Parts: sequence; C-alpha cells; structure tokens
Amino acid sequence: MLGDILDEFGRTRNTLYFQDVSKRLGKEPAVVEGMLELLVRVGRLVEVNGARICDSCPMRAKCLCLKSSHRTFSLASEMTLDFNESVEGKT
Repeated sequence: MLGDILDEFGRTRNTLYFQDVSKRLGKEPAVVEGMLELLVRVGRLVEVNGARICDSCPMRAKCLCLKSSHRTFSLASEMTLDFNESVEGKT
C-alpha cells in the first residue's frame, strides 16, 4: 500500500486530495494517514507545515502535494528538504 500512495504522486500533475486518494485506494482515511506518517518517517514524503508555506513557495506550480483539511505532504527531494529547513529555521 505504501507503493500505491507513492504511485498516486506519479499519476498526477496537480495537487492530490486526501479524501480522493483514500477512496481510490479503498482504505479508511485513518489508515491512509498512518501510511503517510510512515512514509514521512522513512524519508519518502515530507510534511509541509502550513498552507502559507506552499503559497509563498517558488516551486508551487511544479510541486506535487497531497492535502487534507489540516495537513500537507509532498514527495521528499533535496529541494523540498532544503526549503522546509530554511523556512522552519526562520520561524
């Protein structure tokens, strides 16, 4: 199932929405959220802290993210990790 979640990022060029992914995978939202948290822990996704960060990001048009009502996840890459560190360091 972890691979299925990552495959969702490869199938889209737009923002993913949590409820849509949950329905496509046929899993309860709590199960999908747990898998997202595991993908963060193993370094495949990063959790972006707050939508305002996305609004000000110069890569927002190219970034693939998965949004829920209160959390945003993005594929982990050197660029994403560097950006998150620079923003978090300023707060």
